[in-house]
Formats: sequence, structure tokens, C-alpha cells
Amino acid sequence: MEAHGGGSDWWTAIAALVALAALIRPDIARFLKNKTKSLILVTTDRIEIGFSGLGPNIGLVGAVVATGSRRVLVRMRAEITRERDSAKFQFDWLIFRPMSLSTSPEYFSQNAKNVHPIVIEEHKPESFNVFLNDRKAQNTLNEQALILQSEWSKYIEFMREQKQEGAGAPTPFTPEIFDLYEKWSKTSEAPMNMWKKIGDEFYWREGRYKIDICFQEFKGGWENAGRYNFQISPESNAKLIPLPTDQNPCAQLRRPMDMMRQG
Repeated sequence: MEAHGGGSDWWTAIAALVALAALIRPDIARFLKNKTKSLILVTTDRIEIGFSGLGPNIGLVGAVVATGSRRVLVRMRAEITRERDSAKFQFDWLIFRPMSLSTSPEYFSQNAKNVHPIVIEEHKPESFNVFLNDRKAQNTLNEQALILQSEWSKYIEFMREQKQEGAGAPTPFTPEIFDLYEKWSKTSEAPMNMWKKIGDEFYWREGRYKIDICFQEFKGGWENAGRYNFQISPESNAKLIPLPTDQNPCAQLRRPMDMMRQG
């Protein structure tokens, strides 16, 4: 009986060790993965949420460090999932913004730069303040804006022909332009379609979101820099909350060359 009891204790101990290994295995795997990464990208715990003529956009601030020899960061992207309906949106880096703050518009225009590959020397972190936008939404809005511009130009030309000779054509600096716009907006579908598209593409709603921050090295695949939750609400300041991830959701992203081949 004692031998049987000892055997039972032995198997119980083995089961406990297996359970413990299963519990900590994801953490070990993530640790080893980070140790083998040649680039590590770290962001602050804040994310900027916005909308402009460039469509929905976000801002990220952080730093990237090379753990081995010199490395080159060639691309950054964010994959965002809206939790309430699992809708997914893709943001690509567009502009490097200045690291220091200023209220002067001239300061931003003089110091902002188009995104470009970043060369990172070993153990010498490079900071970044990057602006990313949803280019699909931007293209959709641009198409509607061009339609709007074309329709308005046609209407202005029509009104010019209707005016008496020598009366002059309306310009954006004359009060008459507001009367013309009101009349045109009631007779054309272009403004209504434009506002509908803006409503469709302005997908920032109150609620929880998940974001995967992805980056790509020169001649390398996409890597995941971190997965986070953030919430949009009147009381929230969109703080990033880290989430565990055992997989690389960025690995499914196409490389720039693949996108060029497919047009």
C-alpha cells in the first residue's frame, strides 16, 4: 500500500510539473523570441487617434534598438481591430514628426519628414514620432473629393454662362458664392455622397480596440512589436494596455515587393 501511495505521489508531482510547464511556456517562448530578434521596437503607452483629409490616422512615439549588428528598419504598420464588430483596419507609416513640441505651424512643416528607412547601430536606440494613416480610407475620400470638385466646377461654369455679360463670375471671395453653394448642394448628389463616405470611413467610435504594431527589416519578414488594448471614450486618453501574444499576427502581411507585383 505504501508503494502504491508513493507511486501516486510521484505521478501527481509529474502532473504538477507538466501543468506548470504548460502555464509558463508562452512566457518562455516570448522571452526567447525577443532575445533572438535583431530589432526590438518599443512604444510609449499612449496612442494618438485622429481623422483628417488623410483619412483616419494614429500617432505613435517610441524607440527601436538593434540587439546585434547594424540593422535597417524599412517599414512600420499597425493593424487595428474594433472589438464590438471585429472590423479590421490597416495603418501604414506616412510622416516622421519632430520629437520636440511647438505650437508653431511653421515648425512642424519645417521639421516633419516623409518616412524613410532607419539605420540602427548596435545598442544605440533611435527614437521616432511617427504618423500612420489608413490609405484605403484616404483613397476612398480622395475619390469623392475629386467628384465633388468636378461637379462644383461644372456648376460654377453653368452659372457663369447664365450671368449677364460683363457681370463677372462668382469667386470664393464674393458673398454670392454661399448662395450658389446652397442652391447647388440641394440639386446635386455629390455633397450627400461625400458626407456619407466621411461617415462610413470615420470609424472611430466609442469602445475597445486591439492594435498590433508591426515592423519590417531590410530583406526580412514582418515582426510583431507588441499587441495592446486601448479604449475610446469621453473619459479615456487612449492609453495602450499590453496584451500577451503567442503568435505573430504580422506574419501574414504582404511585403512591399509582393504588393508592387499585384499592382
